[in-house]
Amino acid sequence: MGLGRSRAHGECGRGDRRWKERNGGRLGARTSGTFGRVERRERLSVPENERVGTSSPSLEEWVADCRSRQARIVFTNGCFDILHAGHIFLLRQARSHGDVLVVGLNSDESVRKNKGPSRPINSAEDRKCILEALRFVDRVEIFEERTPLNLIRRIRPDVLVKGADYRKEEIVGAREVEGWGGKVVRGKLLPGRSTTDMLQAASENRTDRASENGKRSERVVAVIPARFASKRFPGKMLAPLGGKPLIRVVAENVKRMGFFDDVIVAVDDEKIAKAAKEAGVKVCMTRDDLPSGTDRIASALRGTDASIVVNVQGDEPFLKREAVEKVIEELRKDSRADMGTLAERLEDEELARNPNITKVVMDEKGFALYFSRVPIPYRRDREAPRPRVYYKHVGLYVFRRSVLEEFSRWKVGRLEREEKLEQLRFLEQGKRIKVVVCEETGALGIDLPEDLARAEKEMKKENE
Repeated sequence: MGLGRSRAHGECGRGDRRWKERNGGRLGARTSGTFGRVERRERLSVPENERVGTSSPSLEEWVADCRSRQARIVFTNGCFDILHAGHIFLLRQARSHGDVLVVGLNSDESVRKNKGPSRPINSAEDRKCILEALRFVDRVEIFEERTPLNLIRRIRPDVLVKGADYRKEEIVGAREVEGWGGKVVRGKLLPGRSTTDMLQAASENRTDRASENGKRSERVVAVIPARFASKRFPGKMLAPLGGKPLIRVVAENVKRMGFFDDVIVAVDDEKIAKAAKEAGVKVCMTRDDLPSGTDRIASALRGTDASIVVNVQGDEPFLKREAVEKVIEELRKDSRADMGTLAERLEDEELARNPNITKVVMDEKGFALYFSRVPIPYRRDREAPRPRVYYKHVGLYVFRRSVLEEFSRWKVGRLEREEKLEQLRFLEQGKRIKVVVCEETGALGIDLPEDLARAEKEMKKENE
């Protein structure tokens, strides 16, 4: 829903009163290059009783009118969930590149898709109201998609502005804007100002206060093991996905989930470490001779006070927040479980026979009985009704800290050596793994170069 609707119900916003004054030559008036200053003076001079109940032009009408007056249109976008000095700094810069500034604003559902179910803090209408109050913002358009690409195509701005934390090839719409002769600008940032950091600081303050009262909650830390060597896909952590190294995409997705007290990438290679740091997460250098990713996680956790540890595989870029949250909650609820993991229904016989897809079988209470690269259970009765349901194991693990510390002391057992599946080490030691079955986990698993091609298609589909 954009700005182009009636405000007859007293909604917040200017109602594009410049449209109302258009016949007086006010919208887009250019007097000695003072378009912005003239318009801002008029905006501030409108009586309060004219700000509500006026009718706004449609986006297309508004853009056409700007074009007729040769106004240079600037576009930027964001969630603007908690407006802060960094936003103001960037918006003011953006406005300086043209005559009018249009802000694309993620709808509530769009924010949830990008930031997780706990966001936004403020509704789209409230966020829009605040943005419209800024003198250097001329119009706010809410968009429902995950990205503003369709909105950019409708507006065809002369200038597209995003923060310098984005590389040019990562900016949505950059190719389109340059294609019609426009300009792409990477605006300067105020260091240390971000909504995510503000929410994290607030969360830490609450945790500190709870700790002082003896009520400190469990610390949940995500660790992403990432090594350079890979027999099937060497160097895959640095393979580009959407213009970024795979490990950075994974780390950014985990960070966006928003409920972790810390996100750590455990690496054995400086190049991977550099790529992970670009996601704004902690990086821990570990030995390159550790036998498994879980050993790497145990090594990275030394010196931390995590009580619940979430192992996200470095080749899972689209894992869904809701699925991860379900496993954490299940582990908290069931004291019998030493750790938790994820699974999806699998009805494709050919995929079930794929050794790169791990299968799992559970008992009636949801505890894992065995994991294998071959189809389990074995289908002896070939005449059994189809489709046969298997369960595909998703490489996410949620550990109690004490169990993870034990793991590093256990020797690799026969089953783990045979199947090359480290989760079997837990079963061989008599530990109980709770399996949570979800319809949509977002799991993709990039094991081969062709998997990366599938991931590229998935990313493009999500961004459309």
